[in-house]
Amino acid sequence: MPLQLPSLTPRGQQWLENFDEQDKTLAEMLLDSLQMATTEEIQAGLRRALSDSNYKGPTLLIPVVAIEDILDLAPYSLTRAGESRRQRGDNLRQSLIAYQDFHVGKFIAGTPGSEGILGNIIRDLTNEDPSRWVAPSSSIDEVRRRRVRSCVLLTDYSGSGSQVSRMLATFARNTTFRSWHSFGWVRFHSLCYAESPASIDSLSRNKLIQTQSRVMEARTLNTCGWDSKTKAEIENLCIRKAGRKNRSQALGYAESRGMFTTEYRIPNNTPYILRKTGGGWKSFGIGEGGRQIPIEQSEVLKQKVEHDGILNHNFRGRKLAKDDTFAQKLLFCLSAYELRLPTQAIVSQNRSLSESRVHELTQVLRGLSLVDDNLRITESGRRELLRAKKRTARPPMLPKTEHPYYPELG
Repeated sequence: MPLQLPSLTPRGQQWLENFDEQDKTLAEMLLDSLQMATTEEIQAGLRRALSDSNYKGPTLLIPVVAIEDILDLAPYSLTRAGESRRQRGDNLRQSLIAYQDFHVGKFIAGTPGSEGILGNIIRDLTNEDPSRWVAPSSSIDEVRRRRVRSCVLLTDYSGSGSQVSRMLATFARNTTFRSWHSFGWVRFHSLCYAESPASIDSLSRNKLIQTQSRVMEARTLNTCGWDSKTKAEIENLCIRKAGRKNRSQALGYAESRGMFTTEYRIPNNTPYILRKTGGGWKSFGIGEGGRQIPIEQSEVLKQKVEHDGILNHNFRGRKLAKDDTFAQKLLFCLSAYELRLPTQAIVSQNRSLSESRVHELTQVLRGLSLVDDNLRITESGRRELLRAKKRTARPPMLPKTEHPYYPELG
């Protein structure tokens, strides 16, 4: 199956038309570095994490919902006299109480999107093992009767940790839950499919959360494997193209620099130009705020590359034949990463490669999942090297050494 990169799709090609020729390479690198998760991957990952967990006692599963979505259903009896819609929202964010002002069970409908995914997981688990898992649709009396001992805040993605913290705060304001927690009868935990470093740091400082877990760490602009110069150029591009009006969103919500997306929604902590719409801008996403991924684009993004050898894949329309020097350079870099050699060492060992070329090849290896975000060779990468050794076309050999590499001077 050919390797499908977002920049090669019709939607991606249209989006690239927003950039001058000198900026297109950087824009391609940004778009093709997006980390994508499908609905199936998220459901399987969270189910596995929950099944393997050791939370104490009956466990209440709480889907993390954006406070803005809850506000739309909050009763207007909570509105103060003379309060504007914006003031109402600001005040309710600081005062909403779970099981009193809203019932979290209303937000797990079996529809596409985050709430639908979490709802499916919760329904399956509570049906399969009702003695272990307690549904959020349960009344507070039912939670008491079941003697719940753990509450898990469940989400597909946490970019800053703010949504998890805000949802947790609504439970902490409930006098019953607050009392149970103070006596040590109930403990709160967080579980994310993907969680950014910013969220990990933020939630680790939340004193109400006893444990925080994740299936995977979400990619950010800081962990895309670019050198400092390339990263600075890409961030500068994001800022310039976002425009003055959207400067605060240029690098994502709270400058969190997110690079993770699902097949159904582009989070608001990604660079703004990935979500930008209007004003003649040819958007990558669709819908309100440009945050929805078109169905046809989603189908392309979630295609998985079959690891039957990178020499049998297409990349940017070219066949990687056995005598293709491009394929040889890919294998050369893969061999180098197996030895944990830095970029300078790769350039030193192969004078035909520049640093920028090595970074381009690295993006391909990451796209094929042959190296991970920390540039460590994966099991698929090791299998690829074993296959390469059986072919007549072999990657240039690097010296087998356990000594650290020191570049020659002069």
